[in-house]
This record gives sequence, structure tokens and C-alpha cells, in this order.
Amino acid sequence: MKLRLFFSILLPFIACAVQWLLWDYVKPYVWLLFFPAAYFSAWIGGRAGGVAATMISALLAWFVFMTPSFTLATSSSASVFSVLIFIFMGMLFTFFFERLRLAMRRSDRRLQDSEVRFEATFEQAAVGIALVGLDGHWLRVNRKLSEIVGYRHDELLVLTFQDITHPDDLQTDLAHVQQMLAGVIASYTMEKRYIRKDGNIVWVSLTASLVRKLDSAPDYFVSVVEDIQTRKQAEERLKESEAALQEAQHLAGIGNWKWDTATGRHTWSDQIYLIYGRDPAQPPAIYPEVQQYFTRNSWEELSAAVEEGMATGMPYECDAEVVRSDGTHRWITARGHATRDLNGDVINLHGTVQDITTRKLAEQALRESREQLQLFIRHAPAALAMFDREMRYLSVSRRWLDDYALGDRDVTGHSHYEIFPEIPDRWRILHQRGLAGEALRADEDRFEREDGAVQWLRWEILPWRKADDTVGGIVIFAEDITRYKQAEEDIRQLNASLEQRVIERTAELSAANRELDSFAYAVSHDLRAPLRAMTGFSQALKEDYGNQLQGEARTYLEQIELASRKMSELVDGLLVLSRSTRGELQHGFIDISALATRLLEELKHNDPGRTISWQVEPGMHATGDAHMMEIVFSNLLSNAWKYTGNTRNPAIRVFSGEIDHTRCFSVADNGAGFDMAHANRLFQPFQRLHRQEEFPGIGIGLATVQRIVHRHGGEISGEGYSGSGSTFCFTLPFNVGEKTS
Repeated sequence: MKLRLFFSILLPFIACAVQWLLWDYVKPYVWLLFFPAAYFSAWIGGRAGGVAATMISALLAWFVFMTPSFTLATSSSASVFSVLIFIFMGMLFTFFFERLRLAMRRSDRRLQDSEVRFEATFEQAAVGIALVGLDGHWLRVNRKLSEIVGYRHDELLVLTFQDITHPDDLQTDLAHVQQMLAGVIASYTMEKRYIRKDGNIVWVSLTASLVRKLDSAPDYFVSVVEDIQTRKQAEERLKESEAALQEAQHLAGIGNWKWDTATGRHTWSDQIYLIYGRDPAQPPAIYPEVQQYFTRNSWEELSAAVEEGMATGMPYECDAEVVRSDGTHRWITARGHATRDLNGDVINLHGTVQDITTRKLAEQALRESREQLQLFIRHAPAALAMFDREMRYLSVSRRWLDDYALGDRDVTGHSHYEIFPEIPDRWRILHQRGLAGEALRADEDRFEREDGAVQWLRWEILPWRKADDTVGGIVIFAEDITRYKQAEEDIRQLNASLEQRVIERTAELSAANRELDSFAYAVSHDLRAPLRAMTGFSQALKEDYGNQLQGEARTYLEQIELASRKMSELVDGLLVLSRSTRGELQHGFIDISALATRLLEELKHNDPGRTISWQVEPGMHATGDAHMMEIVFSNLLSNAWKYTGNTRNPAIRVFSGEIDHTRCFSVADNGAGFDMAHANRLFQPFQRLHRQEEFPGIGIGLATVQRIVHRHGGEISGEGYSGSGSTFCFTLPFNVGEKTS
């Protein structure tokens, strides 16, 4: 400011100097350069500069260029007048320039304020604002738009609006842009989606307009972007809520309706059409046309409730039976409420219709169930009673009344302790435990009646629960087992007598076993001595006089030897049979495969002339008495060897299997076999199924085998066909395989 003032004051001196130099050419125009100097000084220096320059210019022109020169004295009034005119004009210039400067300053201030306000409005607007080039590039964006799309200001300026517009919305947006460029529309508004920098989608409301140049050529776009993501989410939630409401109404069978009494217009929701079975293409049934959907009694009750509600303005609720056009029946609960104007007149009626068919059917089923339950309890073949939490009778069976000698007394509503005052305290405690939710039972309990009689009861206490899962009371099942207790006492006494009889029988068996031992001893000693004498003398007679015996004499001698040998075999067989049922078994590990193989090898060694094949399954083991098992397999294998004597390509097989989850061992051959019609004689002593001359033997072997197997807790069976071989199978419950598993 000081520099401008200095220059404005200096300007008159410059004008004076220039005019002095050109005075010879411009004379006598004294004010030629001083007017411009005053003008520019007022323009440059303002009011102070203009006044100072005017006064300085007047003095310089008067002093230098007016005659007489270089003096302020003047002899001409015209000169004074010209000076005054110059001063007036200079002051006028100063006044106007000062007013112009003030006006310009105010205008600049207003423009600056406007720019500040625009900048503040642009940057601090609650919506996004942008200037967009015709090619889609962002020319200028405000802070809010950057927040909406998640890009920084500098990042957004290198992008186009096409870069961040959702692909599904881009074509619609570009179509609007082309319409604006073509002059078809001046602006447009649309809802679209931007893709934020983080990849999320944001919904916006875009309003765009085209700014044109003075020649009407398109210049740039002004876009206003409002973030409507929250609104969209609210709309989506609203849609979901409406859908959920519709679904809830559908599930609950509730529909809403409205009746504008002034216009007679009815409005139904979809659910009401479904409840009444009416075609949704038809308009709602108006009142009282809707009566066609109700039974006569239901309509009378419902119409009365509606008319009362309209008359009094009070809400109503009424259950009614609906008859659809297809003839099916439904039950509903109709609710309604009247709306009145300021004059108290009803202007509309609105409410809901709820399908309660399921509830009605459930109530009906519940009533039937209760009746059936009462009938079941009343006629149940057991003594049972149902109580509430105060131990009052709710229901009781006929058997309960009979067992406790209550006759036809109606005990419903009476306390259990009133009916049976003699109930002991321990039972009352059990009742409370049952009411606490505990299930209790007793197989036998003593109940002493008030008259002194004693009953033995088997009882069970079970809590029953209400709909809210709380215990509503208990059910007691009771059975009078007094006669069973008496029977138990009789059985106990009988068992005591049986125990005595068992002791006596055991003593008899012990005596019999001792006698059997004596018999075995007699057989092994007393019978063997004569047999040895017969055999010895027969042998001596044959050796000494054999040559002298001819014909029948020699035959008689041979028969004596044969009979003595057979008698010896019978004695041995009886001894083995006797020993098989006596003595303690020595259980141990037995290699069945090795045992069978050894016995077959011995048979082969004793009969080298026979050619026979055999197969023994490897890995067979068992637990038992090894000596007894050797007797079993010796008998079975000897029989198989013997009965295959007349068979071509004889074969013997020893294998194992399983019968009823128990390990079994089998000996099979393809020999003579036997007739299954006589299978019941297989294991009887001295019973034979083949002739002696065909297959010699004494009939003791299989009987011995059966007794040994039975002593081991097993069973033996035989299967065969005449001429096709036989298979003998026996089980050993305590075999190694089972114990291992």
C-alpha cells in the first residue's frame, strides 16, 4: 500500500518533468500531462494518493508552466479558474476511483466469501459431489465422495466413474450419459452400485447434470452422490421382515383384513384367501357375502360379534367354523376392532383371521385322549392311581379299588392320606421324592393295614409332567403280591426239604460209586485170573497136544481161545467205560492236530498192509483232559479205520468247525456208514449197528466217547448213510479258541 501511495505522489513530478521536456511542443496546454497523472494517481494511490497528486500537480503546473513561471503569483483570473477546475476534476477523479475501489473490494470480498462458502459446501457437504469430464474421469471430488468409495482424493482423480461402477449398472448409467450429451435430457437420477477400494459394494443415489460452454458445447458433468447403503440395508431388512411376517402368518395361519365402511372397500391378505379357500383372482368377499364360508351357527355368533363391535367400538374375538367351497371344514378365530372419527362414527373395521384348525383338532384329540386315559385307567388290569401335587386322586383303576377294599367309593379329589391314614411316614417321603421328579420302585414292600391285615406290595412311583415340563403329580402302580410271598415261603420250605433229599441222594450216589469201584476192582482182578487161566491152559493144550486134536476137538479149542479173548476185551471195555465217568479231570492245553496225526500213524504202523489217505486240519487246539481226549480220538479214529476196511480209496478227515458259537471237532470217513433210523443206538453200551463177522467189536467205544465228552461239558452227534461214510462231531465249550476270543 505504501509503495502505491509513493508511486501515485511521484507520478505528478514525472508528468511535470516530461511536460517540461516537451513544453515547446505542447505549449500552451498546461494541464496536458497533469490530468492523466492525477487520474492514474487516484487509480493507483486511492483517495490519499489522488488528493495528494491533484494538489501537487496543481502547484507544479502553476509554479512551472503558468506565467509568470517559477512563482505562485498570478495576474490572470483565468489561470486561477483553470487551477480550480483542475483541482475539482482531480478531486472528482479521486472520489469516483475511491467509490469504484470500495465497490470492487466489496465485490472481491463477496466473491472470495462465495468461493469460501462454495469450497466449504463442496468439501463439507453431506453428500458426495464431483466434477466429471466428458470421458468419465474425475476432475474434482469432495471428501464425502472419497469416503463413500473408499479411495483417497489423488487415487480417485486417476480413475473414471466407469472403473468403480458395478458392471450390472454401467450400461444404464452410460445410456443416461449419452442422452444428456445428445440433449434429450438435462439431468438424470438413478440408484446404482459403486465398487469400493476394499472390494465391498456400496449403494448410492446419483444425480448428474451436464454443464455446457457459452457456445452450448458440453463442458463437464456435475454429479451428486448420496450414500444410500444404510437405506438399502434397511429396505432389505424390511423386505426380509415382511417376508418373515408373511411366513410367520403363513405358519401361524393368520391373515389380516380391513373394511372401509365409508367406501365399502374390503382388503384381504393372501392368507385369508388361503384360509377361506377362495380364488385370489377374485375380489374379497364383502360383508355379509362372506357368510357363505361359515356354518349357520358360527355365522350367527360371528355376525352378532361384528355388529356389537361396530355399535360399541369395542374389539371382538370369536371362534367360528369355516366351510370351504370344496366341502372341507376349518376352524378360525376372528378378531376385529372398529376405528372411529372425531364424531364417533365408525369409519373402518380391521382385524385378523387365524386358522386354529390344528388347535381345535388337538383339543378334540386331547379330550378324546383324556377320555381314553380315564377309560384305560379305570379298567386297567393293574392297580394304579394318578395324583396331583397335593396327593389328591385324579383318576383310579377298578383294580385299585378292589385290591384295597374300597368298593365303589368315589375317591376323586380326596387326599391319598385321607383314604389310607395308616400309610407310614417312609412312604410319604417316597411320595415327595416322586413329586420332586424321581422315579422309584420296590419289588416287595410290607403294608400293614389299619385293621391289622398285612399286604405285600410290588410298587412303582413315576412323576407325570405338565406342558411346561414341571411335575404335575405322580402315578402309583401297585400289585398285591401277598399270595406270591406265601408261595415263596412254601417254596423255601420245599427247597429246605429238597436240600435234605439231595444230601441223602448224594450219599446214595457215593455208595453206588464205591460199589462200582468194588465192581471194577473185582472185574480187573477176580475175573481176569480165570480168564488168564483159560487162555493159558488153552494155549498149553494147543502147544502140547495140538497135533493130536483133530476135527471138532481142534475147533472147540479155538472157540475157547476166541471166547476168552472176547471176554478179556469186554472186561477192558467195561473198565475204560467205568473210568471215563470217575476221577477228576486234569484240564490242560491239547494239540488236537498233533494227537490225531500220532494216532493215525500208530494205526498205519499196526496195519501196514492197508493203503488209506487221511487229512488232519493243522492248528487245532483245545483245553481238556489230555488222557481222556486221547481215548476219544482213539475210539473215533479206530472206528473210521475199521469201517473203511471194505471201501475202495478209503479216506479219513479230521477237522474243526463251529456249532452255535462253540468250537467243535469232527472225524469223517467214507466207509460203511450206518442207517440214520438207528442213530439213537449209536452211543448205548453194547449196541452195534453192524454184524460181528462183518466188523468185529464189543459196542463200548462210542458210549465211552459220549461219557468223556459230556464230562467236558460238550455234546456229540453222528451222521451217516449206509455205504457212504459217517461223520462224528463233538463240542468242547472250554476250548482254547473260545477263551482266546
